[in-house]
Amino acid sequence: MKYKVTGPDGKAYEVNAPDGASPEDVMRYVQEQVAPGQMAEGGKDDVAGRAAALSPEDRNIAKTKNDELGEYLRAEAMQPREGETPEQRERRLYGGLSTQNEPIGSGEGVARAASQGALLGAGDEVTALMRTAKDRMTGANPQAEFGELYDAYRANEVGQLNQFRDENPVAAYGSEIIGAIPTVMSAPMNIPAQGAGLTSRLLAAGGTGAMQGGLYGFNAGEGGAAGRAENALLTAGVGGVVGAGAPVVAAGAKRLVRSLLQDRLAKSIGMKGADYRVLNRVMQADDSFTGPGGQRLAQAGGDAMLADAGPNARALLDTAIQRSGPAGTIARDAIEGRAAAAGRRVTSVLDDAFGKPGHSSSRSLIVYGDKTNPLDLIYKRAYAKPIDYTSESGRRIENMIMDRVPKEAIEAANRLMRVEGAPKSAQILASVADDGSVSFRRMPDVRQIDYITRGLNEVADQADGMGKMGGTTQTGRAYGNLSRELRTALKEQVPEYKRALDTAAGMIREGKAKEFGAVLLNARTTRADVADMVSDMGEAELRKVGEGMRMQVDETLANVKRAMTDNNTDAREAIQAIKNLSSRANREKIAAILPPEKMQRMFDEIDRAAMAFDLRAAVAQNSKTYARSAMDDAVGAQINEGPINALRSGEPVNAGKRAIQTLLGRSPADKERIADQTYSSLVESLTGPRGHDAFRVLQGMAQGGPRITGQQEQVGSLVEMLLRRNAAISAPSTQAIRR
Repeated sequence: MKYKVTGPDGKAYEVNAPDGASPEDVMRYVQEQVAPGQMAEGGKDDVAGRAAALSPEDRNIAKTKNDELGEYLRAEAMQPREGETPEQRERRLYGGLSTQNEPIGSGEGVARAASQGALLGAGDEVTALMRTAKDRMTGANPQAEFGELYDAYRANEVGQLNQFRDENPVAAYGSEIIGAIPTVMSAPMNIPAQGAGLTSRLLAAGGTGAMQGGLYGFNAGEGGAAGRAENALLTAGVGGVVGAGAPVVAAGAKRLVRSLLQDRLAKSIGMKGADYRVLNRVMQADDSFTGPGGQRLAQAGGDAMLADAGPNARALLDTAIQRSGPAGTIARDAIEGRAAAAGRRVTSVLDDAFGKPGHSSSRSLIVYGDKTNPLDLIYKRAYAKPIDYTSESGRRIENMIMDRVPKEAIEAANRLMRVEGAPKSAQILASVADDGSVSFRRMPDVRQIDYITRGLNEVADQADGMGKMGGTTQTGRAYGNLSRELRTALKEQVPEYKRALDTAAGMIREGKAKEFGAVLLNARTTRADVADMVSDMGEAELRKVGEGMRMQVDETLANVKRAMTDNNTDAREAIQAIKNLSSRANREKIAAILPPEKMQRMFDEIDRAAMAFDLRAAVAQNSKTYARSAMDDAVGAQINEGPINALRSGEPVNAGKRAIQTLLGRSPADKERIADQTYSSLVESLTGPRGHDAFRVLQGMAQGGPRITGQQEQVGSLVEMLLRRNAAISAPSTQAIRR
C-alpha cells in the first residue's frame, strides 16, 4: 500500500510498502525510493543519487524491477570496471555462468548430441530457453536481461557441444543421428505421392527430404536469419537429392533382400538358389502352390516328385529333356525307374486282390467222365447205388421214363455215354414201336437216368432261342422241366446222387463264375448284368469271378505289343491295366465282387501308379530334335568356334572377342556346359526328392514365397522411408563437413 511520509529533506512523499510495515521498514523504502538529494532542480528524480544510496543487496533487488531505477542499475552493471577481465565481468554479471567452453563428460555429451538431433538442430536453443526461464522463475542472475541471459546460455551450449564434437566426432554425430531418427520418422512432415508413377514418387520423396533437411539446417544454423537461411538451403538441397533417390534405392534393396532370402529358403529345402527362382516363377503360374498341387503329391504317394505338382512343372521337365542331353538322361532314368516300380506294384496289388493268374479249369467242371475229375469218385459211388422201383419215388421215376421220355432224349443220352466212354453194359436198352412209344428191356440204373436227364437238357438247349422273341420253344421248356423232375425224384431215391449233384453244381457254378469274370470288364457286360449275376453268389463264387477277371487282364497285358518308340513293355502293360481299371463303370463292377477295404487298397495303388505314368507320358521319351541339334552344334563348333577359326575366316575382330570369351569362361562351349549344368540341376530338383521330401519342398516353396514377398516389401518401405526422411543423417553429416 502507499504510505505518506516525510523525507530527510522535509518534503512529503508517497512510497510503496507492504501492509503492516513498521516505521523502520517504511523509512527503508523511502531510502530506496526517495533518498536524500534524489530530487534535482526541475522536479526530476535523481536516479544516480538514489542508486548510490542503496546497499548491495538492495541494488540487486532493484535491478529486477521494471522501472527507471532498475534500468539504470542494469546498465551500470554492464559497464566494465577498471582492471576487470572479460571472464571476471561475465562471472560478475551472470553469477558464475561463463560462455568459455568447459570440458563435459562423455555421457553428458552424448545426451546433448542426441537432444540436438531429436529437436532437429534446435537442441541448443531449447536448452538455453529452459535454463533462462528457470533463472527467471528462481530469481537467479537478476542483473541480466532475458535475451542477454538466453544468448549467454546458448553460446555456452553451442561451445560445449562443438567441443564434444571435436573431441569425440563419432559419438557426437552418431548420437545426434540416432536421436533424430525417431523425430523425422514420426514427424508429420511428409509430401504424399500424387499417383503410383515413378516420377510422382521421386518428386514426393525429394520434396519430403528437402523440407525436413531445410528445417534441420535452419535450426542448426548460426549468424542470424541470413546465416540460418543459407544453412537451410544447403541441407535442403542435400536432403532433396537423397530423398529423390529413395524409390530407386528402395527397389534395389528389395531385389537384394529377395535374392538373399530366396537363397536361404532354397538352402533350407535342399535346392540351389537359381533353381528355386526358376521353379518358383514357373510354378506360381498354375495351381501347384495351392490345394491341388499338394493333393497331386499325396495321390502319387511315396514316389511323388515335385514334377507331379502341376502342369508347369511337367512342362519345365520336358523342356529340360529337350534342351539338354545330360538333363534328359537324368530325367528319363528317374521317370522310367519310377514307372517300372509302379508297374510292379500294380501287378502285386492285382495279385493280392484276385490271386495270381492261372489256367482255366472249366473243362474239368463239365466233363464228368474225365478220369482226372475230382468228382469221378463221388459219381461212381452214386452210380453204384440201386434204384428201388417198388418204392413211391421209384414208381414215379418208372412212370416218367415209360410214359414221358421221348426217343430223342434216349438217343442223346446214348451218344453222351459213348463219347464219355461209359461201360457198354450201361447202355440204355430201349425199343421204339411204330407209334413212337418206347419200351425198356431193362429198367435204367442211376447212371443211365443221369444221362437221360442230360439228354433231355441237350434237346432243351437246342430249342433255346428258337421261340418267339428269341426265347425257348414249348418243347424245349417241357424237356427242361422233365429233366428237373427226374433228377428230383432220383435225388430222393438215391441220397449219394444228390450229394454228387450238389458238389458238381458248386463246382459248375464256380466255373461259370470264373467264365463270367473273364467278360466282366467288357463294355457289353453292363453294371446291371454284374449286379444280377453276383446277387446270390457266395464268397467262393465271388473269388472265382475275381480270378477270371484277373486272368483276362493278364491275357490282355500279355498281348501288349512293344512299340518302336517305347521299348519299356512292362510300363506299357501297366498303362493298359490302368486304362482297363480306371473307368467308373469298371470300378463299380469290381466293387460288386471285392470287399471294400481290399477294393480301396487296390484303387489307391492304381491311382498312385497312374500319376507315375501320366508324368511319363507328359515328357518326351526320346528327342530326335535334340540329337540332330547336338550333332549340328558339335560340327559347327569344329568349324566356327575359337579364335583360330575366326582368324582363318578372316575375322580378326571376332578372333579377339572369342579369345576374351574363352579367357573369361563364356565361349559357346562354356555356355553350353553351363546350360547343361543348369538344366541338370533343375531336373534333379524336380525328380530327386520323393514322397514326403517332395511334399516338404513344395510346402516350403508355397509358404516361403509370400513370406519373402512380405519381408522384401517391408525392407523396401523402410529403406524408402529412411531415404525420404533423410534429415536425421544428411543434415548432421552436412554440418560435420562444414565444420
